[in-house]
Amino acid sequence: MVSLRNNVGLIGRMTHDLELRKTNSDIPVVNFNLAVDRPGTSKENRITDFFDCVAWRQTAETIVKYFKKGDPIGIHGCLTMNEREKDGQKIRKVEVQV
Repeated sequence: MVSLRNNVGLIGRMTHDLELRKTNSDIPVVNFNLAVDRPGTSKENRITDFFDCVAWRQTAETIVKYFKKGDPIGIHGCLTMNEREKDGQKIRKVEVQV
């Protein structure tokens, strides 16, 4: 029997400076965007993908404390699919939960 897992590991660069927020329950959270170059592309023909990421609690506090725009970072987490409705249309967003 095959065991299915939702795992993702990325190494990229922070696209903006970070701001730590707190939920109504006082839980630290940070949302950030990670720029990751596709493997096998040359410097002249570089293709970059951008991933939405979210970190919680101590992980969020550590990331905000030590990283800023342009810094390289390696993350590990799982993918989540969030769905919401806007103007009668369903919008799906994939995020990396770090």
